[in-house]
Amino acid sequence: MSVPSFENFNFDLQAVKVPNSKKPGQSFIYRNATSPDKLYDRPCPEISTLFESFQNALKVSRNERCLGHRPYNKQTGKFEDYVWQSYEEVLQRFTNFGSGLLYLNEHVVKNEKSEKFSIGVWSINRPEYHITEQAISAYNLISVPLYDTLGSAAVEYVLKHAEIKIVIASADHITNLVELSSKTSVKVIISMDPLENYQNLTSEKDVYIYTFDQVENIGRDHPRQFNPPKPEDINTISYTSGTTGLPKGVMLTHGNFAAMLSGLAFTLQGRTDDIIISYLPLAHIFGRACEAQAIFHASAIGYYHGIIDGLLEDVQLLKPTIFPAVPRIFNRIYNLLTESHMNTAGAMVETTRKAIDGKLKLLRNTGKVTHPVYDAVLSKYKKILGGQVRILQSASAPIGLEIKSLLSVIFSAPFIEEYGMTEGTGLATNSIIGDPRASHVGPPFICSEIKLSDVPEMEYTSEDKPYPRGEICVRGPNVMKGYYKDPEKTKEVIDEDGWLHSGDIGTIDSNGCLIVIDRKKNIFKLAQGEYIAPEKIEVVYQRSPLVQQMYVHGDSVRSALVGIAVPHTNAFISWVEKKFPTSGDIQEELKSLANNRKVRNELLKEINDFGRAHGLKGFELVKAIHIELNPFSIVNGILTPTLKLKRPAALNHYKNIIERLYVEYETPGSKL
Repeated sequence: MSVPSFENFNFDLQAVKVPNSKKPGQSFIYRNATSPDKLYDRPCPEISTLFESFQNALKVSRNERCLGHRPYNKQTGKFEDYVWQSYEEVLQRFTNFGSGLLYLNEHVVKNEKSEKFSIGVWSINRPEYHITEQAISAYNLISVPLYDTLGSAAVEYVLKHAEIKIVIASADHITNLVELSSKTSVKVIISMDPLENYQNLTSEKDVYIYTFDQVENIGRDHPRQFNPPKPEDINTISYTSGTTGLPKGVMLTHGNFAAMLSGLAFTLQGRTDDIIISYLPLAHIFGRACEAQAIFHASAIGYYHGIIDGLLEDVQLLKPTIFPAVPRIFNRIYNLLTESHMNTAGAMVETTRKAIDGKLKLLRNTGKVTHPVYDAVLSKYKKILGGQVRILQSASAPIGLEIKSLLSVIFSAPFIEEYGMTEGTGLATNSIIGDPRASHVGPPFICSEIKLSDVPEMEYTSEDKPYPRGEICVRGPNVMKGYYKDPEKTKEVIDEDGWLHSGDIGTIDSNGCLIVIDRKKNIFKLAQGEYIAPEKIEVVYQRSPLVQQMYVHGDSVRSALVGIAVPHTNAFISWVEKKFPTSGDIQEELKSLANNRKVRNELLKEINDFGRAHGLKGFELVKAIHIELNPFSIVNGILTPTLKLKRPAALNHYKNIIERLYVEYETPGSKL
């Protein structure tokens, strides 16, 4: 049975309560309204693994585009236009590459395991990465993604923990891997790039280096039959970076991915002529999910050229129909539109604003994102994403309502926001195309059911009015097998009834849609005894048009909170120009203005007014702020690769500033 259609979806009743499922300390169990009696474990009867998904796509798109990339021209020093490999060509390549992997495993590594052994993969998104994953699926192996932001010590830990003997990597990681080989079980390194500069690396190391092409040639000379996996077989061990401690290896099976595909098939109602751009890291579940959905729909995947700052150039050449992104990317596009293109004077701008206002009203009233007249006015802006986008897709972190709404009407594309975690194969709920409300993350996937468990220490209960509140718990065939070699931590997040405890706090509205409102784990007391949930407070501040990122700090020996605020640059500049006129170049003076106490106090007043208006209590308001012009990022170590704030790292980074903020607050006449 294939997944249902939402063509006649009832937006007033998106999820239903499972009868007689309410128990003390928890809400009813909720399921998607289109499937109240069952959870889907596959998108259609013939697909229960990722291998079967590719084979099914091959039947309908054998000679159609599959993987595209932009070759680099050494003579011109530029990246050229996209070139493509068909589904048939990708099949031949991963067949050869997988056969070569098995040959090396047997004759060079001399591994006792002939199947289900771990293969490390360390690279940015590119065709070779996808070909590796397809080979791993076809021959029933296990992929273990590695990534830079794990840090050298964590990469070494993962190589040891997963007992990895073969690693496939881009050339920039070869030197590091050779050094790590003496501390780990790595015996073979396969470079996705030519090896002119790496020939002498292994002279004193017990490790062998091959190129990707060499392994394909070995496999061509020593072909092996496919060894198709079963749904219960592990496809990947995805190590989560976490905010503290060692990474945990999330074991995701082929069945987990098939269940996830059922939800995406229902949500996207995909087409074989779709094109998706791949740049979200494949080491993380959202990137993997995006590529899996493209293959399931027999669509095309075009890779970015490797430099995120040039992403829009890739997009404009590729002209994707589905554009997935994390909130940070959408924020950049929003700022580009509002500041560079629309906030100027003139008749054309007024016409643009009228079109936007008209479409926003249409969106709020009907959920529609197209208009016969206004679309023509906005067509030049639509070309920023290539002009063909039909779906905008976001996950990983909350995104502002204003941003979602504006981008939907500019690009005439519905905005799908998804909620989930790696342990649930990335996705548990998602908003439905055509829903006029954008203040939630939708009903459960058709493969998931959700409930809310009481968190009394935070005063969240299933009896709260008007809607139940509590920790979001997810159950279904998309929930992981467990943490690799860690049954104790597995038991901490998956209870005896199979519920995955997310650590997020949510509420379910009258339509059956989930709204994420807080985080369970990060709670502390102030000196007076009030409990503080800083992530909830940060989310409120980040809804302010002036605040892009916020770090709220407090502890049990202090009576108040202080904060580090990263402003939206263009909005902050406009605000400063109005509040503190200057005769000089404001860009040059921005740093000194950000440090100016009057500017900081005025911004503090502004964002606290916003906080009060959006439900923050007096003790939840920050009493002093530092304005940080450099955003929190993975590079500076303050965000995890999934863009969550690393609170210990943020505290260490800003500890001196935080102490000065407390001096400022506690000694009003002091100078910072």
